[in-house]
Parts: sequence; C-alpha cells; structure tokens
Amino acid sequence: MSGSWVWEICGAVLSIVCISLMIGFLAYIDGTLYAGWQYSISPNTVIAVISAFIKASMLAPISSCLGQLKWNKEDQKPLYHFQVLDQASRGPWGALEVFWTIKSGFAIAAAALTVMSLALDPFAQQILHFPSREVVMHNETAYVPRTQIYAPDKDSAPPGPASETRDTIIEAALLTGLVGINIPARPTCSTSRCKFPDFATLAVCGSCKDVTDQSTQDCEAISDPKVKKEYDLAMFGNEEDEDFSPVPANCSYSTPGGSRVASEIVDMYRTHGDIVIAFQPFISVAGYTGKEVLISFSTFKYTEVLAYGPKNKSAIGPKPEINECSLHMCEKIYTQNEYSSNGPGLRPSRIVPLFEQKPDLTTDVNGSRPSIENYTFIPEYGAHTFHNSPYYVGIVAARTISHMDTLFYTSYFDMSRQDPGSSSPSTGPGLRLGPILFDSGNISDSVHRMAASMTDSMQLRTKSTRVSGEAFQANSFISVRWPWIVLPASLVVCSIVLLVAMMITTRGHPVLWKSSVLPLMIGRLETAPENDLTYERHLDSIQTTSKTIKLMIEDDRDQGLFKFSERQ
Repeated sequence: MSGSWVWEICGAVLSIVCISLMIGFLAYIDGTLYAGWQYSISPNTVIAVISAFIKASMLAPISSCLGQLKWNKEDQKPLYHFQVLDQASRGPWGALEVFWTIKSGFAIAAAALTVMSLALDPFAQQILHFPSREVVMHNETAYVPRTQIYAPDKDSAPPGPASETRDTIIEAALLTGLVGINIPARPTCSTSRCKFPDFATLAVCGSCKDVTDQSTQDCEAISDPKVKKEYDLAMFGNEEDEDFSPVPANCSYSTPGGSRVASEIVDMYRTHGDIVIAFQPFISVAGYTGKEVLISFSTFKYTEVLAYGPKNKSAIGPKPEINECSLHMCEKIYTQNEYSSNGPGLRPSRIVPLFEQKPDLTTDVNGSRPSIENYTFIPEYGAHTFHNSPYYVGIVAARTISHMDTLFYTSYFDMSRQDPGSSSPSTGPGLRLGPILFDSGNISDSVHRMAASMTDSMQLRTKSTRVSGEAFQANSFISVRWPWIVLPASLVVCSIVLLVAMMITTRGHPVLWKSSVLPLMIGRLETAPENDLTYERHLDSIQTTSKTIKLMIEDDRDQGLFKFSERQ
C-alpha cells in the first residue's frame, strides 16, 4: 500500500464525501427556523466538524505529493530542496519557503493549497448566519372587533315600561370618554405585530366648530328686578357713587345652528369705584337632532370677568367662546392595517357620515304596521357601505342616545340649587357635565373622546364580529451564504487535480517514497571533496553547503544501494 496512491485516493474520496455532505446539510437547513433545531450541537459546530474532516482528508494527498517531489530523479536540484520540500509536506509554515526557493509549478501549487487550507476553517464559519425576520404565526391570535349591528340585548333590562328601557352601557361610555378613562377597543394581537385586511365598522363620530365670530350678540341694561334687588348696592349707587344701572350686562347669544342662550350673572361687586361682574363660566344647551345627528349642543365658555368703570359703563363686553358640537353615526373605514403591540391603535383612513333611513310604516291589508326593532343607517344619497350592507342600531340604543341630549342642558354653577340664605351659586350634588366640560380645556377633544368611547363600547359588546388578521413574530432563521463555500470546494477540487497529475507523472516510477525518511537512512551521499559533509556537525553549515550541492538520485543495483550523487 505504501508503494501506491491508495491511501491518498481514499483521502481524496473522503474529501469529496465531506464536501458533498456539507453542501447537502446546508441545503437541508437553509431557510429553516433556528428555534426548530432540535439537537444539542449547534449547526455551526456541525459545519466545523465537517470542515475539519475536509481539511484533513485534502491535506493528506497534498502532503504526499510534496513529499514525492523530493524523489524526482529526472531533475537535478540543490540538496537543500530536499529539506524545503520535506518541511512543506509537514504543514503551511514549511510550505511558505517553497514560493521563493523552488521554481517547480507542481511544488508551488501544492504549497499554495497547503497555505490556503488555513483559511478553510474561518470561511466555513462564515457560511451560516442567523438573520431575524417576521413570519406569519398560524397558531397565534389576531383579530379586531367591528360592528355591523349595534343592538344591546333587551332581556338584560329590568322589568318596566318598554319606553323607559335604556342602554346604560352607552350612557356610561359617553361619561367615561368625557373624563378620559374609557377602555379602547384595541386589536387583539398575541405577537409583536399583526396585519389585518381592509374593513369598516359602525362608529360614533364627533365634531366641534368654533362659531364665536358667526354668532350674534344682543346686550342691554339689566332689567331683571331680582338681579336689581340682589345687587342693588353694586349697581345703583347713592349721590356719591357712580350709577351703573345702564351697564349692558344682560346679553343673549344666537348661534348659526339656531341655539340661543342668555348670560347668567353669578356675582357682582364694587371695587375702587368700578363694578366687577362675573358671569356663569360655562353654559351648554342641546340643539337640533335629525336623521344625520344623534346629539348636538352648543357651549358658551366665559374665560374672564368684566370690569366697568365710569368711562366704559356703556361698553358691550366681549363674546364668550362659542362652539357648536355634535355626535353622529358614521362608517370608519380602515385600510393598510398594521398594529404593533407597543404602538398606537388602528387609525381609520376614511370616515363616511351615515344617515338614518326612514322605515316603511305603511299599514298592511290587515291595518297593522310593522314593528321596528332596529334603525337603519346608510351613507348619503343611498350610497353603498364598504361591505355593501347597511348598518343597524337597535331601537333601545338609538332612543337612549337621542335622550342623552338632556345631559348637555348644563352649566358650571347650578343656579337653581343655591343654598338657602346664601347668594353664592352651587355646583350641586351628583354628576353634572358642565364643570367637566369647562375643566376639560378643549371642547373639541372632549367630544372626540366621547365619540371614541361610545364606538369602543359598541365594538366590545357581544354582538360585534371579528375581523381575523395575521400575527407576525420575529424569528431567527438559518441562512446559508453560499459564496463562502467556494473556497472549501475549490480546495478539494484542486487537491484532487494535483493528486491525479502527480499520479500520471509518477506512472512507471520504480518506487513511491513520498514523505518517507527511510531512503535517506539507507542511501549514500556522494559529494565533491570540498562539499564533504561527513564530519560537519553544525546544522547551519550543513544547510548552507546543501544549497550549493546539485544532486541526482542513482540506483546502484550492483551494491544494492541508492546513491545521492553530486554532478560536477
């Protein structure tokens, strides 16, 4: 076996098997979930083990080829080349000297493959990487509620007159929205991100418009006998005091929507010869309701008191801040819906106002009229909804919402509940919207919060439907970077080519000594007298002299010896 290339061929075959095994393994795991790897050994470790076998199996024939180059009888070469080739056959460090010592293409190619084998392990470790990307998780939950029909269960109401049955949940939703403590109907997403298809839902929308400039103001002197009597010391002075009875403090305001309200004086007093009048800070009155409006109201907000002196006692004070607000049914359309667990909820891309479609109340042949269970809402002019189906609101809920306009007949101070014997107004017991609306700061934001809370309440009820979505989760994947396998594969191929070339070159060679040292032990070195190394003991001197000795390998069959002869 030592006189043939059988072991080297086995090494070459093993390198082919290992590189094929690596490619097959990489193709098998490419694109798979890293979490799905069920083995205690990591994929990178598997690659490292395979690459170690590749390196060992490919270096075996390369080492033999370098060793065999020492025994090439056709070439006359320096004795030192024997040592260089022997060092090169033992590893990359020795192979480096081949590049500037030996000019043989075979030797340089074999040395280059030996040195390049150092890069095999680092390249193999770069083959795998583990990127993170989002994938659809079919076993996770993703849905968002939507409302097509809002009709609370009437069976949950206590016994009593049907006309007095109320939807207390929607009433509570209005109040919780006003104070900002409602629970939003967020999508249910059990992962970090979810996507939902386009959908639409029945909703309550709110709007507010500042109509201060468009409103009219009518002011005149106070004529109410009760006010004159209560504040006579302030308004009507004696001969020494200024008479403020002509002050135009009795004002009324009319909005473009038809609401009209009169200002209310809650306090009046003299100071430094002037008179200071404090009005009701906030007044709200309900307005028009119709097929497109559930609740409408106007608000009047006074932000400062008025001071009158002798020079301006006939001046008309500034208008209060006047807003016209409304709540109405609408269709909220959601498109391109992506939801993140740490981000805001879904936002509608379009809002379409809905109008009540009057039912057909004509009597049938028996003289009876059809009963109405739900009110129908559709877009204006009979246009289709997003889902081509009208929206319905139960009669109990619709009646409750329309009756909630009474909540907006309110003010900051309840003048009707003054404490007996006191001239100071009272905010009164119980919950009143006036102080809350006044303290909310922005009326428009308050209305939008009420609308959003009522919408959330409708979507969280049991009769809402679910729009199923897709749940995405970031997972680490095993990804193969195929260009990094080019070097290991190229080294294997080149080592096989080198072995085949060496086998062809050494065909008919009497012996294959390869990397063996036995020929040196049993052989004989014949040199010129001036290059005799018999008595030399210093390695440096031997190496220096060996670089000048040109040897040929001769087979002395008469004496049964191999001779290493220097040719003069």
